[in-house]
Amino acid sequence: MTDDRSTPSETACPIISELTDQLRRAMPASEVEKLLAYDSQIAASKQTKNIELRRALACAHWALRLVGQPEHGHFGHLITEAREIVEESYQTIRAAGTAAASARYALPASARLMARAAWVDEAVRVAKAVAQQSGWQEVPWEDLLQELLAIRQNGDAAIGAAQNAAEPEKPSRA
Repeated sequence: MTDDRSTPSETACPIISELTDQLRRAMPASEVEKLLAYDSQIAASKQTKNIELRRALACAHWALRLVGQPEHGHFGHLITEAREIVEESYQTIRAAGTAAASARYALPASARLMARAAWVDEAVRVAKAVAQQSGWQEVPWEDLLQELLAIRQNGDAAIGAAQNAAEPEKPSRA
């Protein structure tokens, strides 16, 4: 018997589906129960390829923010590795985009897929590392999922609000 919840629907964003599938396989049952509450939103999350790419990039930024928090300073090696993955993906997309523009073609699917997969995988890898050290209760995966769900066509305000909420508060200069 198969688990229908892990099968992405035709109306689900592949980025969100991949992220949640990987998280389901890694998380304890208590966290999976929380994730199940998002199933209807996940099922209706499909957007354009551009939005999918923005969601994948949000995964990479989330991973960098998570390991950059002071309480996770012992994960310094993950910051370096995550930055390298993000930069390599940017370079691949930039090179493929330049070649496509000069040849008047769309960005090759392979470049988009590679970047998306790398960024989602990196977010899950960082989540697992933090969970192993500190427990899943210290992994703000729900913040990431809510941020991804908020990224929609013409949803820049929602994206900015989600990113601002995830950043630490800066002290005032009073």
